[in-house]
Amino acid sequence: MKEKCGLFAAFSNSKTDVIPLVTIGLRGLQHRGQEAWGIATPTMNPFKQNGLVTDNLDQSALVLQQMKSNIAIGHVRYSTAGGTSLSNAQPFSINKKFCIAHNGTVCDLNSVNTKLTGKKPRRINDTSIVGKRLLSILKTNNFDWFKSIELLCDELVGAYCFVILTPDNEIYAFRDTRGFRPLCIGWHKKSKTYLISSESCAFSMLGAELNRDVNPGEIIKISNKGLESHSFSRGERTAHCSFEYIYFAHPSSVIDQTSVYESRRKLGQMLAEMYDVNADVVVPVPDSARPAALGFSEKSGIPMVEGLMKDRYAKRGSQRSFIQPKYKERLKINRWIMPVKSAVDGKDVIVIDDSIVRGISSKAIVKTLRNSGAKSVKILVTYPPIRHPCRAGIDFPTHEELIAYNTSGKNSDIDTINKKVGKSVNADFVGYNTVENLAAGIGKKPNQLCMACHDGEYGVLNRNLSNETSELFILNVLVIGGGGREHAICLSISNSNLLEELYCVPGNPGIENIATCIPGDIMDNDFLLNTCKENSIDFVIVGPEAPLTNGITDILQNENIYVFGPDSKAAELEGSKIFMKDLCKKYEIPSADYETFSDANSAISYLDSKTMPIVVKANGLAAGKGVIIADEKSQAIDAINDMLINDKFGPAGSSIVIEEF
Repeated sequence: MKEKCGLFAAFSNSKTDVIPLVTIGLRGLQHRGQEAWGIATPTMNPFKQNGLVTDNLDQSALVLQQMKSNIAIGHVRYSTAGGTSLSNAQPFSINKKFCIAHNGTVCDLNSVNTKLTGKKPRRINDTSIVGKRLLSILKTNNFDWFKSIELLCDELVGAYCFVILTPDNEIYAFRDTRGFRPLCIGWHKKSKTYLISSESCAFSMLGAELNRDVNPGEIIKISNKGLESHSFSRGERTAHCSFEYIYFAHPSSVIDQTSVYESRRKLGQMLAEMYDVNADVVVPVPDSARPAALGFSEKSGIPMVEGLMKDRYAKRGSQRSFIQPKYKERLKINRWIMPVKSAVDGKDVIVIDDSIVRGISSKAIVKTLRNSGAKSVKILVTYPPIRHPCRAGIDFPTHEELIAYNTSGKNSDIDTINKKVGKSVNADFVGYNTVENLAAGIGKKPNQLCMACHDGEYGVLNRNLSNETSELFILNVLVIGGGGREHAICLSISNSNLLEELYCVPGNPGIENIATCIPGDIMDNDFLLNTCKENSIDFVIVGPEAPLTNGITDILQNENIYVFGPDSKAAELEGSKIFMKDLCKKYEIPSADYETFSDANSAISYLDSKTMPIVVKANGLAAGKGVIIADEKSQAIDAINDMLINDKFGPAGSSIVIEEF
């Protein structure tokens, strides 16, 4: 699971109820996640809701008013995988011992997970796994929080910030040693409240002050004793996420002593120096590119106009297309970006955007402006070409999704990329920024930033991850069948680094410890298909022969769901008892005499002409299954009735083979 979320925490020394502060703080971080939100207090029973903080706020307020506490942590969620169910919303309560919330990505969960004691968590979620691992470390270190968190961070690979709330009325907040994700400390003077936030913009909404950033590799403890600090950094170079400055963070935020707004404005000015392009107007892509467009306009002398507007009254118009996890959701938002025809009609337009990732939005914007009468459309981009997956939590996880890589590969020069991407999005010109200019605009040195999405250098994540094999937890897998074989399959694949969620139908008590079991009839194809759709299943493994012969493989493949198992025709041949018999007869190979039956009375009558012992087999089951050797006629009759009348083996026993022994 890869997450780019928002964290907020509050501790009031004056015993003021901080729930309103946390709620408003989360609203101030809403740009970081819009799928779900939650708040936890020392009761260890988090309150969670899907959607925005302001969605159904009246109903939420009834619950929040009962949660009064002078200590709380909160979270807004944006995920690119793992589903949008409320069960994935944070904070999580870890065995009622503490609550935990997370922003970022832990890249190597398998190594963390193997160190967990007890059962593997049913749902694959990096926050819950890290929380359970931390609990294990705490138990072996007498609940020494500073020591245990430091030991935990020695095991973690990735980009992360955490906030933790304990039943002892303490808050812990910590940031990875590279400082990928922002985290800062604030002070609300009126209520004498310490605040922790992913961004300082949330403090502004509360009238609070930014105190300082949480340093990379620092643990902050807030308690009745005040604020305490503990460092576990070993002097690693920083690798601040450059995407925070140009897109993700709120423009009013200050991150690691750098103004996000001023960085974006300066980047626009530098683009004007880099590209000498003529136009009538400069148009920003709302909203994050506005400061850069202003800077470009100031430097170039070309007037900036609002040629694109978001419909803020549409259901999704004010949300951010980049952080919506599904393609169709992005398109819905892009449809609510409306052109201002009078601003662009008959004019040469320069569009300023913060980045081009997939190219979906860029292509739509070019088409929109041309349809509104723009004579030409040029695009200038404040971020360099994104050619590699992000392993640190931003939603562009595969090469195939990246337009710069798809059109130009990973080694092309910037002029080639500009031309090929421009052609792909139907623009008259595209001009990307350079790494050197980006760093200068932000006010950092290039080696202080993470640029892995541009250059593929993943060493900043503390470990070199290969470009092709480190795509973790990307598949939802369904295993059909609840027998010993299916149990073994679930156990075998449960530790795969390609697994996101593991489901089983119908499962058994043993499988429940390693997979989410969904009760149901494996012969009900409609049920199985709906199960796949409702749980976004990517890959299905079919164990028993019966659903295979019932055609489930054919049905799922028609829905573009990958299935491990033969189609119905092949399954019938594979499971048929008479297939080999017919083959022997065709080529006159000696074999025992046999007959097939689908009617119980005919089969019983056939027994009158045979001597015992005799073999009765379910024709649809594979070799070695559904075989009865009857020493007496009564046993053979019972077997016939069980298979043909009582449906002992279901459709696999709808016909039987009676064979001489």
